[in-house]
Amino acid sequence: MKSKAKRKAFYRRCAAGERRAKQRRMESAGEVLESPLAPRRCIEPGMTGILVTYNNREDNLARTDAYHLLNEAHERLLCASDQASPNDLKDFEVPVPPASTHSVNDEKDVDQDADDDDVHASLRKELVSDQKRLRDPSKFLFHAVKTGVANCLFVINQSKNYSSAQLVHEVFRHVLASGQANSRRILRFQPVAATCRPEVSDLKNLVRHVWRDWLQLSTEPPTLGSCVQSDVPPQRMTFVTRPPKLSDCADLGERQSVKPFTFTVSFKSRSSDRLSKPDAVAAVIDAISEVSPDWSPVCAAADVVVSVDVIRNVACLSLLEKFIEFWKYNLSELSPVT
Repeated sequence: MKSKAKRKAFYRRCAAGERRAKQRRMESAGEVLESPLAPRRCIEPGMTGILVTYNNREDNLARTDAYHLLNEAHERLLCASDQASPNDLKDFEVPVPPASTHSVNDEKDVDQDADDDDVHASLRKELVSDQKRLRDPSKFLFHAVKTGVANCLFVINQSKNYSSAQLVHEVFRHVLASGQANSRRILRFQPVAATCRPEVSDLKNLVRHVWRDWLQLSTEPPTLGSCVQSDVPPQRMTFVTRPPKLSDCADLGERQSVKPFTFTVSFKSRSSDRLSKPDAVAAVIDAISEVSPDWSPVCAAADVVVSVDVIRNVACLSLLEKFIEFWKYNLSELSPVT
């Protein structure tokens, strides 16, 4: 019996699958050499942004919802800080061309046709330049990249005005005030202060640097393995209030009633076994104790949650304030979508 010949689409799919498998093997081995001008398509050390989890097989819709939420939050923050005034557009008037008259000579018609050709050529050049600009992800405030894990994406924050935590806090503040989540696909919406390689030494250095920035202390230059995105503002302490100093308290009873600073460490690993939970928790506690000895680790009801999320070959560090009030930064649980 003669076998049936396969279609060309079958062989194309096989070749595409082989290319994707080879790309994944090279990425896991760290052998991919990309141009520095090429747009980043996967999560890597040195990024800051938002970690987004969503429902199954809704990556495109979740990406659109994330862009919508972040752009709206960025506009509200700009309007609140009076950096962009909507009244500036009222004084702008569109020039109206004069009405054409029939009493013109042929020479003026020829000159006008030449001017029209020049205008069309300049408009065509502007259109081509705009198309090139729109293809460049670095021109946008937010750019989503792949994580290599199902139902999870990472949105890079490229805003020079606000940190990732400020944008996420504004999103949750607006959801609490309006009672509408404005998203049916996004589950967790978590800000990421910085990323590094999933190694104990790199994680320690990154925690020290990010913790100093968060407390607005004198910062040290980060190491090579834990580079921090320099063009984005660092995350600062926002909701945690400092208790009074012990020297300001009069008697012993007031000194004992002062609540100390507390933090807890959360760890989660996806598709990776390079960093274990005990090693990550010990590294975070040691790094914070070196910078701030007055902070003590607890198991629950902490002032801030230090979250370490390992996604394949990248470790994401987050400092989460109002963890219980924001329902563990779960956007779907914060407000039911009607």
